[in-house]
Amino acid sequence: NEYKSYLSFRDTMSVVVVITLLEGRQFPSKEKTELYTTCKFAGEVLNSDTVPHGNNPYFNTELAWELSRKTLQQHRLQRTPLKLIGNSDRMQAVHTTFV
Repeated sequence: NEYKSYLSFRDTMSVVVVITLLEGRQFPSKEKTELYTTCKFAGEVLNSDTVPHGNNPYFNTELAWELSRKTLQQHRLQRTPLKLIGNSDRMQAVHTTFV
């Protein structure tokens, strides 16, 4: 009986999925333009702060999602992708999918 309650407690514990975004490489340089990233995971969208739009933009940011262990396990089984999109105030710059 204690073992079963331990398993149900463990399944409800939270975990945090963290994406660390440091810098970009080989972006086309655009003066007077800001760049930011959008990351989609588990039906939730998070945005980074804006940075100057240069050849190697330096984001130095973390995006985090808090999930239950059970929910994370479901995403792993379904191979839910993380979609990272780079945006500027003029156009969409980069679209990359990570699994």
